[in-house]
Amino acid sequence: YSKLSDLLKTMKRFGKRCQHLLVNYDCPNISSNLKSTKSWSTKQYKGIDFSAIPILIDGEKTVAKYYEKGELLGEIILPIPGIHNLNNATGALAACRLAGVEFYKLKEALNQLKTPKRRFEFLGNWENRQIVDDYAHHPSEIKATLRIAELIIKTKKSALPKRPKRIFLTFQPHRFSRTEKFLKELAQSLSKADYIVLTPIYSAGENPIENVNSETLADEIKKINPTIPIKVAKNLEDLTKMVKLFSQEDDLIISMGAGSINSLWDRLNISHQNNSDYSKLAA
Repeated sequence: YSKLSDLLKTMKRFGKRCQHLLVNYDCPNISSNLKSTKSWSTKQYKGIDFSAIPILIDGEKTVAKYYEKGELLGEIILPIPGIHNLNNATGALAACRLAGVEFYKLKEALNQLKTPKRRFEFLGNWENRQIVDDYAHHPSEIKATLRIAELIIKTKKSALPKRPKRIFLTFQPHRFSRTEKFLKELAQSLSKADYIVLTPIYSAGENPIENVNSETLADEIKKINPTIPIKVAKNLEDLTKMVKLFSQEDDLIISMGAGSINSLWDRLNISHQNNSDYSKLAA
């Protein structure tokens, strides 16, 4: 969509054709443009059909009080961190409750919750550094992923083998048009890392845009956080060299982006390690 107004018009047309519409009350664009029959929230429970209000979020899990129409039904535990994961789970809970699934069954099922690959996916250890891969490429996704990393470091609670000391972020911007449109927002989200290495923009078939590149993004990040170390790699081979050169022991190295940056693990010559205990860490 070229304009937000076009997207909102499409949302309204979609909503009018729905017999039942369950919406996220916490999203202002959705709640103000879609006339819902039911809603969910992770911020308030009064006047909301389905709510999960967090009482504990650390780097290992999320605990929340679950309400329906303001009535407390009990506590739920998600074995994954992050308010965005709680929000998604609450929406899923609401849909299941509308379908008639009993709450106690859903509460038990949440304990087994796992998330998709490429969502804070732990890949293994390399030179006493932990490697995590994540698909985040939009500012809000980047912010959510880095928030999980911050929780792991600050709360000393984590399903990772060790608590890391620093966030070493490798990021591949996705599309020239997206980088241009969200330049300031991308910079704001990325500035939460401790060390950043950027790759060239993954075009996804787009033609280059003048003065839109990773150097421009690096300059924007520096405006927000002048002290943060930033490197711009020439390509993925150069990125790999920079990771080897500039990362430190006990770093949490995150390869982030929707393009080809997920090859970093293989480029570091690490044999892939599957461990179900860590697959639950996705964002």
